[in-house]
Amino acid sequence: MPKSKPPRKKVRTPVPSTKQNTIMDDLMSIDRECRNMLAETARFSPYLTNRTLVQAGDVEQIHDNSKILARDTMQMCRELDAIRADIPKRIYPDRPSHVMRGLSIGDRYTEWREKYERAILPTLERLGTLFKDAAENLNAQTKETVADDNA
Repeated sequence: MPKSKPPRKKVRTPVPSTKQNTIMDDLMSIDRECRNMLAETARFSPYLTNRTLVQAGDVEQIHDNSKILARDTMQMCRELDAIRADIPKRIYPDRPSHVMRGLSIGDRYTEWREKYERAILPTLERLGTLFKDAAENLNAQTKETVADDNA
């Protein structure tokens, strides 16, 4: 009778989770929202390039705030890029270390948003007020010119 072989010991190979990877989806969604917030600063570009409007307002304040906005926007963009670069290619939701890393990156996005609200939003509000005042000055000047031409 032939000798029987001892049964092979089964080796378990880790199988990636088939669970939906919502951590990665959530991080990418938050990243898109943050990038959209940052893109909001571009709405002032047409005003900043309108010499007539700028000249009708407080030129020095408009210039200073536009420099602040450009500097802060570039800094915030670099920080956002750094956060995104730290997102791993794969996050397995059934591995605690992966979940913790995802949460840590989520916290960094939250901190980024708070910094955006402290640094960018006040400058956008100041520029909005400055351009509103400049437009009112321009309208008043235009009305005076029209009135002078009609006299």
